[in-house]
Amino acid sequence: MFGKNEDSKNRRKSQLIFIACIVILIVVYLLITRNNTYMRYSFSEDDSVFQITYEGNESSVEPVVIEIGQIISVQLVQDMDVGEYVSGEDTKNVAFGVWESSELGEYFRCGEKDVADYILVTSEDGIVAFNNESNETTAALYESFREIVEEYQSGGAAPENQENQAQ
Repeated sequence: MFGKNEDSKNRRKSQLIFIACIVILIVVYLLITRNNTYMRYSFSEDDSVFQITYEGNESSVEPVVIEIGQIISVQLVQDMDVGEYVSGEDTKNVAFGVWESSELGEYFRCGEKDVADYILVTSEDGIVAFNNESNETTAALYESFREIVEEYQSGGAAPENQENQAQ
């Protein structure tokens, strides 16, 4: 009789462990998908327009569109003071919307909050600051972006269409 009781206890313990594992997996899945927001960076087919799109949970934020021909300057800014949130999306990980700082005034920020460096684009339409994944990735994106802008504005042959994502 002792052996039968022990089997029943082991079976019950195994069932509880199995249920606990399922609950943990569900919680992890919900945490991952709940914060499933990212930005998509893309050039138009002819490289005349650069677009940054925020794709978040139930987001209604319009994409940021920069016409390459209207760009005045492109800079890589390290440890940028982002200022204060005005409107748009301001999540735990991503800022996508209008911000205001004493240095830049009102500008559009498209950035990952844990990345300190930004690509700062000044155009006839205003200022846009964006970054991607890490300071190193942002620096590489800056070099590519700057080259495409210079090539387009000089009237040369544009490099192939490029696209990048940040999660």
